[in-house]
Amino acid sequence: MWFLISFIPNLITRDLKAIPFEVETFIYNVFLYLFFVGPGEEIVFRGYAESQIEKWLKKVNFFAPFIVAILFGLLHLINGNFPQFIITTLIELILGYAKFYFINCSLYSVALAHGLYDLLNQSLKYFSF
Repeated sequence: MWFLISFIPNLITRDLKAIPFEVETFIYNVFLYLFFVGPGEEIVFRGYAESQIEKWLKKVNFFAPFIVAILFGLLHLINGNFPQFIITTLIELILGYAKFYFINCSLYSVALAHGLYDLLNQSLKYFSF
């Protein structure tokens, strides 16, 4: 399922030429996305922004993941394009509502899922479609 979620965005938002595989670059990407990018973005958006929005909304805090997903998508619109905005917003909606509705879903598990998703996106660039 993650492959399909990642495959379609790559078809839409990038040129389809493969980049050469280098072990050092791949290892760097593993550490970058699993330990810094995914967790960093989740701490800022899910950990801080969403908790603040939940406090402001009080009884209707199930809108907080939606608002955070829109903000996150807008942030990615700065460096990307409109399809990337839509895709990032949808992925953040999935992660946000997973954390909101699943009892044992913590910020750590959402951060790991986010990092794995980003790593998969980067890894698909090694293949030509």
